[in-house]
Amino acid sequence: MTAFCCAKLVTGNHGRCMTKMKLETKLRGKWKSDRRRTLEIFAPYHNPKNKKRKRFISSMFGKLELHITKKFIHSKMNQFREKKPYEIIDSTEHSLVLLYQETMMAELLDEEPTTEFIITTFEETRYHEYLYLTHSSFRFSECFRRVTETKKTESR
Repeated sequence: MTAFCCAKLVTGNHGRCMTKMKLETKLRGKWKSDRRRTLEIFAPYHNPKNKKRKRFISSMFGKLELHITKKFIHSKMNQFREKKPYEIIDSTEHSLVLLYQETMMAELLDEEPTTEFIITTFEETRYHEYLYLTHSSFRFSECFRRVTETKKTESR
């Protein structure tokens, strides 16, 4: 049996397609940078030249918030806001590869936007879902924890 699935020719078992669709759905939602988990895997933090540098590195994480929809990544950090379209270009059993145009750094440096990619991987614990983003230019992973909406109860 041959079928077209997820814009790729798939023969036989459609497991990879189903996994990709599940990961696409899992990617959507609100995420907040997790400072502690990011610093656990961030090598320069563990080998600082001095304590000021360690504090500076630590202060960079834990602030970025993402809202990922089917077509866009909305970023928010302090007063900074950005909305970027993205495309899923590849997938494995546990990860997705996203392609997008990097415009923020291009604007700051007065350069042309560049095409970048992000590798996403997921981790689930008993209480939380985590998303690790590895950016092609920065060459490190940042960890994000899913933000769950709390339902407000109506007061009578």
